[in-house]
Amino acid sequence: MYAGRKQWELGKITVGLRFSRDADGTERIDRRLSFGKALTAEQKEKLLEIAGKTPVTKTLAAGVRIESSIAE
Repeated sequence: MYAGRKQWELGKITVGLRFSRDADGTERIDRRLSFGKALTAEQKEKLLEIAGKTPVTKTLAAGVRIESSIAE
């Protein structure tokens, strides 16, 4: 949405995620963003900032209780 308001041409957007756990049990998600169009360093920095503020990112970073059930 931000890029649209700024009329930035991003091209194809790809998001790659990798989940890992180190020897101490600390879990981590590495997220890699790529764009089909060339962007300036400032645009890339702003898009990374925005990615860190998404509802999904905030929820995962804060932790969330998950309850599961069987649908009948």
